[in-house]
Amino acid sequence: MLLYQSLQTSIIVMAESFNDFLAGYISGVMGLIVGSPLDVLKVRLQTVQSDLPSHALYKSSSLKILMKMKQTEGFKSFFKGVSSPIIGLSFLNSILFTSYGSILRFFEKIDNSSQRIPSLTQVYIAGFGSGIACFLVSTPTELVKCRAQAAKQKGLMISSTTWNVFKDVILTRGIKGLYQGGLITIIRDAPGYGVYFWAYEAFKRSLNVTSNNFDHNNSPKLLFSGGMAGVLSWASIYPLASFLALLNVLYVHITKKEFLYFLKELPLRL
Repeated sequence: MLLYQSLQTSIIVMAESFNDFLAGYISGVMGLIVGSPLDVLKVRLQTVQSDLPSHALYKSSSLKILMKMKQTEGFKSFFKGVSSPIIGLSFLNSILFTSYGSILRFFEKIDNSSQRIPSLTQVYIAGFGSGIACFLVSTPTELVKCRAQAAKQKGLMISSTTWNVFKDVILTRGIKGLYQGGLITIIRDAPGYGVYFWAYEAFKRSLNVTSNNFDHNNSPKLLFSGGMAGVLSWASIYPLASFLALLNVLYVHITKKEFLYFLKELPLRL
């Protein structure tokens, strides 16, 4: 009897983890495709340098920059580098939600109650921990994505397809090269995801939306909660995200002079 109950519990936990995995994968793919044009724009603005004609981008509107990209590089430029995060970051989202759910279930086990709503502190810790868990996937996919998106702007000789960028990194720097900026990635992602999940739960609770009373009428509240959580999350880590994007497109380690230059122009990049 005890063996049966233990097996039943294990199956339920595996089913919950699979649901977390699948939900993270599907939402990750959709989010990447929809947000790709603005992500390409963001990376180009973050990695522009004053010795390039593109320094004038700082004084241009985002719409003008996107139109210029379409004229000079074609519509496909809006989706440069997107296959890297679709392959990697979609699974990263799956790992993220699986880790997040597992940590919350760990707290439930400690509290000896599956009915207790986790505190916002526990939610933040779960988000923080899941951000760390994503490190092995997020670092190489972010690096390849940023280099593919900035290749045309930086005048690199390699083709800007995801596969060619990946091969170039492997051939020139090996597996180690895929993890350039890894520490910055952890410092960015762990607190960033912590803030995201904390804010999402906080907004949901303030709007009186829980798993017990969810229905389709609450969808706008969930969209609002997710949107605000995303804004707060990015606002909390954006300077680090800008630095990571710049670091990822450099083919050598950043020097002290380059870092000071980055800090000087940081207000223009935000």
